[in-house]
Amino acid sequence: MSRSAHTCVQVVYRTLSHWDSTLRVFLHPDNNLIEAPAWVSRVRDDGWHFGSFDVEADSESFQIIFEASLGSGFSSISIGQIKLSDEHCIACTFEEEHLCGYENEEEGDTLWVVHRTSLHRLGRFMTLARHGNNQLGDMAYISSLPARLPASGCLSFLYLLEGGPEERLAVLVRQSQGSVQEVWHKTGAEKNDKHIWREAAVQLEISQAFQIIFEGTLSSTMKGFVAFDDVSFERSSCSQNNQSDFIKSLASCDFEDGFCHFLQGDSQDMWQRVSVAPNSIPRGDHTTGKGYFLQAHLQADVSKRLVAHLTSPPLPARREYCLRFYYVLSSTWSGHTALYLLQKESNNERPKMVWSWTKQSLNSWLQAELNLHSEHTHQIIFVYKCHGLLYCGIAALDDITATAGNCIDSTIKGTSLEHMYHDVGA
Repeated sequence: MSRSAHTCVQVVYRTLSHWDSTLRVFLHPDNNLIEAPAWVSRVRDDGWHFGSFDVEADSESFQIIFEASLGSGFSSISIGQIKLSDEHCIACTFEEEHLCGYENEEEGDTLWVVHRTSLHRLGRFMTLARHGNNQLGDMAYISSLPARLPASGCLSFLYLLEGGPEERLAVLVRQSQGSVQEVWHKTGAEKNDKHIWREAAVQLEISQAFQIIFEGTLSSTMKGFVAFDDVSFERSSCSQNNQSDFIKSLASCDFEDGFCHFLQGDSQDMWQRVSVAPNSIPRGDHTTGKGYFLQAHLQADVSKRLVAHLTSPPLPARREYCLRFYYVLSSTWSGHTALYLLQKESNNERPKMVWSWTKQSLNSWLQAELNLHSEHTHQIIFVYKCHGLLYCGIAALDDITATAGNCIDSTIKGTSLEHMYHDVGA
């Protein structure tokens, strides 16, 4: 392998032995001089565990060697997964069962647990949970696996914090010599709109091995809520990288593994994930031709306009970003259809239309891109509308991406802003 870029090596493993069995990982450089182990397993119980270590970028190529050393008597070592990533090993989306090695440091009445329901956010995230009679100010700690390399860059994550001044979320750094330093914190007393996920960015300059610790505090009432998600680390200053990463994480989706952070309006199920099929329109997704995309079918009704909504999570204020997506619109003689994009700001109940398309796309994918900006927290809403008789047709969406800054050589295909808002039927 090349060391042209930073690499995180991750392994899911199990060791079972009455005596000492060890799994070790070595980096074997081209000069054939085996280095000391880059990682050594530390658990002996019969269960699956997660380990990881960072490989620093270098000009030297190398191989990764897994060495199992079995103890005497009955023993076994198993490897269930090996994964290489260009992310830092402390990064985690918490979607997989191993949680990237993050673990509660103490067993108490308050613990960090995986939350699987939606609070304007799909997927899994970490939240504080009560398991007993909480006292005022009960705290819980969850820590990453030790990172063996120094770190200089931007730690970022999403958080949701509700309640009073007793509800608190903090980030601590524990260095190899044992010192612990708080580098960031927020409390529920600070302004935070209900169910709004916010971004945090913390500049780190650490010269030795370290761990990241998330400290959470709950009051004795049932009103507080503390959660975090999508931990990442970039080797650049927070001002350089975080805008693009945060916008992208919230408003981008290729629909291969679900709806990402998009939600359907009013419990509708008109937008459905579909894969390639002989009679589908289009015949395949935009990404590979064989994956998933969103498709909406509406049965026309002369008595009313039918509308299918797809809504993003709240996006941050005062950020300019380029939104790109691919779409198909297929209609029939008996139905009048249109695809719209709305921007709804938190301070205004009435969305504004920023893009529309009313013509057929001949069953082929078309691209749209446009610059968006708002002084307020806002959401983007895809709307497919039908008004007519019998069968309306089909609308499809795929590969929605959002990146900070202006679109380069932006060309907005199919933009038609002459329609007034009441035509949207939203």
